[in-house]
Amino acid sequence: MRMWRRFWPAWLFTCMIICVLAVPGVVRAAGFALYEYSARGNAMGGALAATQRPDASAIAFNPATLALMTKPQAMAGVTFITPSATVERNGVGQKLKDQTFAVPHAYYVQPVNEDVVLGVGEFTRFGLGTKYPYDWAGAAKMYDVLFESYSVAPTVAFRCSDALSIGVGLEIMKASVDIWRHIAFGGSDFDMHMQSEGVAIGANISALYKFNEEWAAGLVIRTPMDLYGSGSVSYSGARAAPFNAYQEGGMSMTTTLPDSYTLAVSWTPNERFSMEAGATFTRWEQYNNFNYDFDNNPPADTTDWKYWRNVWRLNVGLEYWAMDWLALRAGYVWDQEPIRDGHEDYMVTANDRQLVTGGLGFKWDDLTLDLSYQYLWARDRDNFAISEPFATPNVSFKNNRTHLIGATVGYTF
Repeated sequence: MRMWRRFWPAWLFTCMIICVLAVPGVVRAAGFALYEYSARGNAMGGALAATQRPDASAIAFNPATLALMTKPQAMAGVTFITPSATVERNGVGQKLKDQTFAVPHAYYVQPVNEDVVLGVGEFTRFGLGTKYPYDWAGAAKMYDVLFESYSVAPTVAFRCSDALSIGVGLEIMKASVDIWRHIAFGGSDFDMHMQSEGVAIGANISALYKFNEEWAAGLVIRTPMDLYGSGSVSYSGARAAPFNAYQEGGMSMTTTLPDSYTLAVSWTPNERFSMEAGATFTRWEQYNNFNYDFDNNPPADTTDWKYWRNVWRLNVGLEYWAMDWLALRAGYVWDQEPIRDGHEDYMVTANDRQLVTGGLGFKWDDLTLDLSYQYLWARDRDNFAISEPFATPNVSFKNNRTHLIGATVGYTF
């Protein structure tokens, strides 16, 4: 019984992780990066990279801030995301199919002593889900794509002095990719399905510097990650020449996910109010191509060149504890789109986007509940060409809107 009491926080976290991993994360974001690491962070526009009041989600936002925590804490939650957009192809509009995605998260933090804090977390940093009607005009290029991933991040934070804390950690990412195409041409009418899954490993290093009790600055550096996945290609339906020569079998997909650099400054003038502004620079030029290698030819091995550009994400957020048990939160985000003109595709139907965010935090003794809402909109993107297998239509992306609702439960032991 004593052993159960001693280790029950770890058992609780293990159960949380199992439940969370049953709901893989996927959604459309800048490129396909995600920042929905907790409901508190969502409500503040992700402005928790320099906070002097961290919770366990610091494992995702800035591991160095964990060094300020003095008690074990577990957190788990999910953000539900409902995107919408319209693609105009040669002047004919096509709405994306309605979908709702779940982006889960879970964290556990365990202080070792006054200067060392350990943590492990699960969250999603990359995901993509875009679905068109099965028979839409661009189906030969794709009618459904699903990129799912989750990361497990063991982390340690060190309090080097009263002013400086450092965090380091690994990121082990499991990812899967599914792409569906429907080809109806020259007597053929069939589906092509490519699927692959694999693992990528990266690292992060972070810092928090407290200038005084009010002002602090945070820095987070994440390394690029090479993703190698293996899977298969399959076909269903009638295939005439030359498609009847295509063979089912094994395949692999490889790409590189980008590194990123976050710098933020926070202001905490009193016990009830805090505010933070930050910037994240993501080197999407690392995501230069997506390679498809087939064990049996044809189809021939191909490289889908991306030529994406490096981009900025700017955010500001605030938190006010109106009562001892109630926190009010709000934020704003400007997120730059990495896809260059001339390299658009049907997978990511977006442009530069903005988010307004808000939420509430509730506290009952050691139990917390955070709720968030975010509204995202993107600029229209007009009059460009996309190369399809049998056509090169004029395309526009319009009416890109997304609703995000999040909830996180936390317990301090």
